[in-house]
Amino acid sequence: MVNPLQWERRLQVALVVAAIMGAVAGIVIGYYITAMGIPEKFPLPFRVWLLGSVFNTERDLWTLSGAAMGAGAVYLRQLISK
Repeated sequence: MVNPLQWERRLQVALVVAAIMGAVAGIVIGYYITAMGIPEKFPLPFRVWLLGSVFNTERDLWTLSGAAMGAGAVYLRQLISK
């Protein structure tokens, strides 16, 4: 297995940036799927969905899945290139 802690600094930064971008994309996609999928909540303001409660598992799962996909893409690219 490739250890990300032993990568060059630029690849470590790329991994973190990809995870952050994936988390942001996950939040936006999660909002649209949630808002469009529940007609009685539509139009649900983005601010209410994002900041509605401290324990918003739906928002947190979308954020984590987006971050995992972003970081996974960089990790997979590095794994294939070795």
